[in-house]
Amino acid sequence: MSLLDIYCAIAQISQSYHTWSQKLMYHPHVHCIVPNGGITNEGKWQFPKKGKDNCLYPADAMKALYKGYFMDHLKSMFQAKLLTIPKGYLEKTWRI
Repeated sequence: MSLLDIYCAIAQISQSYHTWSQKLMYHPHVHCIVPNGGITNEGKWQFPKKGKDNCLYPADAMKALYKGYFMDHLKSMFQAKLLTIPKGYLEKTWRI
């Protein structure tokens, strides 16, 4: 079963990864824009069909899924020596 089967639409997410704060201090973070809806199989825009928050996906579930996916890939890239991360950053609590 896919997200298209469950929610009747697939959303695209735009995101950017920043490594520095406005004061040029090391502060890795990601900005994401998630639309309130998605594209159906027919190529038409679908607004959410249910839910009190008027969101296509439950926000708490999406946060947990994204955090797990992001951290798994970050750790695997680090272990494969494709990414350099300052010591101790993977052990910190990451907020999503």
